[in-house]
Amino acid sequence: MTFPVTHQSILSNGTTHKLHHLQPFKVTLADQIAPGQDLIVRVSFHSHVYSQAHDRSPAIEAVFLDEGGKSRVFCPIRYKACLSLHTLCTQFLLNNGLTFESKDRNQRNHLTIAGDPTTDGVKYHVYYELMPSKTAGVNVEFVVKSAYDKEYVAAHHKRREHVKRFLRQCYFKRERVPKS
Repeated sequence: MTFPVTHQSILSNGTTHKLHHLQPFKVTLADQIAPGQDLIVRVSFHSHVYSQAHDRSPAIEAVFLDEGGKSRVFCPIRYKACLSLHTLCTQFLLNNGLTFESKDRNQRNHLTIAGDPTTDGVKYHVYYELMPSKTAGVNVEFVVKSAYDKEYVAAHHKRREHVKRFLRQCYFKRERVPKS
């Protein structure tokens, strides 16, 4: 797998869907390392933000292999929602948004954004992890693994923290956040 992931347009059900909005980009957080030293965060996205698991049944939409070699099906609903991800992630980082730890179906830890995390309802969940960067000029990798609408109950996620805490932890301790 190449890192960070870059995305080519995808042809599905007779329509070409452009994915230029999902190309990796950087966000600069002023004075987060030390006074006068900015923290540079590169945001990148996996294909799960515009696809869903393929169960090998016939599909109307395009079927392709994801970053890990698993079969996925293009999802028009997830695609439409992912059009806002660039702005959502940028504002989340710049505004020091609230996040919380969650587990996926494989019991792997991720950090999650879910709109206003103090209210219940169906919310757009963005699952991501932070990793120390190996690239010059980038301090932390903010990797969005998946994103989709899902029911949210605020009482189940009482421990919410500001993202800059986790960014600094990742940078200064040189560790993945959350730990696997």
